[in-house]
Amino acid sequence: RIILPISMPVLSMLGLFIFITTWNSFLWPLIITQSDAMRTLPVGLATLKESYKNLPNWPVLMAAATTSVLPVVLLFCVAQRQLIEGILM
Repeated sequence: RIILPISMPVLSMLGLFIFITTWNSFLWPLIITQSDAMRTLPVGLATLKESYKNLPNWPVLMAAATTSVLPVVLLFCVAQRQLIEGILM
């Protein structure tokens, strides 16, 4: 009744940072995964950029980057109040 309501902003900020770190992980999934179906979005974006021979298809690459950032932005908008309270504490 006492500890959890006080620590809720800090725990939500920690959860948001862990989610963003996991969502943006690049090196570990690049090393471990062998199939394209198991790769994370940053690894997929890098392989999408390298799949074109001379020049990358920038509109497709930017659309994929925008799509990959969208869940993080939506989560931030939902948890914005707790995030600011956690930083202020």
